[in-house]
Amino acid sequence: MIIILGIHLPGNIKAFMKTKPELRLIKIVEDRKENVNYFGITPTRALFIYRDIRWPEGSIGASQKETFTNYNVLGMMPLRNGMIGVLDVSAVYIKPKRGRGLSKNNVLIEFTGVQSAGIPGRALIYLEKTKVAEFDVVPWKERTYRTEVNTI
Repeated sequence: MIIILGIHLPGNIKAFMKTKPELRLIKIVEDRKENVNYFGITPTRALFIYRDIRWPEGSIGASQKETFTNYNVLGMMPLRNGMIGVLDVSAVYIKPKRGRGLSKNNVLIEFTGVQSAGIPGRALIYLEKTKVAEFDVVPWKERTYRTEVNTI
């Protein structure tokens, strides 16, 4: 077993070190109040078409288990204790919801109860391709972070 792992493991580690994580690029085909139709346009992946998909609107929580699907949430899973487990790199497609007290082009991004399950680290938050927030996370200590972002 060790010999077999010794052959494949170095190549896998090298690939992970050199590969930049990327989100799937999509094109909206139709956008209605509750459903969205789109298709993938990322050139290195196969084209998948999803019909009448549902994206979380405004927020996402562990109680919304039906929204954790392969087309709208990557690297996240609802846990039994009402929390969301998140891998090192994760993404969520979400429909923005107009908030009270925000200017026309601003959105509020908020994370509630964020903590590391193992070692201390930093959460880097991207909206589209732009980094909009960065904050420390530590094991077993919940943190709430919120920031207002201009979308123009």
